[in-house]
Amino acid sequence: MERTILPAVMVCLGFVSNFFNLKKWQARGGIMKRKGLVVMTVALLAVVWMGMVAEVYAAVPSEERNALIDLYNNTGGASWTNNNNWKPTDSSSDCCEWYGVVCDTAGANATGIDLSNNNLTGQIPSSIENFTELTTLNLSGNTGLTSIPSQIGNLSKLTILNLSGNTGLTSIPSQIGSLSSLTTLDLSGIKKSIPSISNLTNLKTLDVSQNSLTSIPALPSNLTSLDVSQNNLTSLPSALPSTLTSLDASENQLTSLPTLPSNLTSLKVSKNQLTELKNLPVTLDGNNSDFSYNAIFETDNTVPATDPNWADTQTVPPTELDILQPSSDSVYDTTTRTDSISLKWKPISYNVPSGSGGYEIYVSSVSSISGFNLFKTT
Repeated sequence: MERTILPAVMVCLGFVSNFFNLKKWQARGGIMKRKGLVVMTVALLAVVWMGMVAEVYAAVPSEERNALIDLYNNTGGASWTNNNNWKPTDSSSDCCEWYGVVCDTAGANATGIDLSNNNLTGQIPSSIENFTELTTLNLSGNTGLTSIPSQIGNLSKLTILNLSGNTGLTSIPSQIGSLSSLTTLDLSGIKKSIPSISNLTNLKTLDVSQNSLTSIPALPSNLTSLDVSQNNLTSLPSALPSTLTSLDASENQLTSLPTLPSNLTSLKVSKNQLTELKNLPVTLDGNNSDFSYNAIFETDNTVPATDPNWADTQTVPPTELDILQPSSDSVYDTTTRTDSISLKWKPISYNVPSGSGGYEIYVSSVSSISGFNLFKTT
């Protein structure tokens, strides 16, 4: 507040100075000219004063200021890693200047709070609901936090919420499922069950990795990016959102994949127990896809695609590999492809059926491969 009032005060003092110098104009003007100047000066003073009052009322509301003070006191603010400019006992301190607090351009409301990795401990206060204009809340990496109040569900304008890495939380409040404006939600590494989020129709990005999950809740219909890596999943939902473009399900216990969305461009399923790779979308990008360290068994595993991006520029390891050349039994399409498939640990065959536009991967002379590795190397 003081940052805006001081310039206005200086302007007022300038006009007051002009007012007391009116006599200098007496000899040049006359009484009417002097009266005109008086009227103009008073009018300008009134305008400036109204501007000052407007600035005062544009300050963060007392409810939000008190909520920030509650947050500081409840979570050990004196011991935070960074508490620069936090002066909760100084009523003249501008809370928009406090570390981690972002206000709108008018300084009228707090719109963002980022206190990630800042040694917050204890419970987030229920007064958090008073941040009526808050759009971003990042409290990640504070392992000493024990509780998030149900009132978080009242932050109707919140679009980004990050609670990742807060392993000390006793639970994740179900009211998160009421945050209808959310577009990004990160609940990774909390090691707690995930509440229902299917009603978050604006949600685009969801990260629930590193949570030891054996299943995932029903997903929002408009999701574009999903990270469920480093869990204990044995399967994925049979119907993934059609809008999904990025999926990371690496480091789970998957043995197969469901039908994947046709718009998928990034697929990471490394370090699973996959025994087949079927019906991969032609949209996959090799730079953003990883199928490494899986197990494929002796069955035909057809990948129907026309020149799939994920197969671009593969390399062949020098040992334990068979590449079938053109023959009556199989066709390696050297006319349109100069790439190879990298499948490590056991002999395999790479076969492009003539005219089918598909890629068939199958095992030759072995019952299984314990280190199936398919990835783009350049």
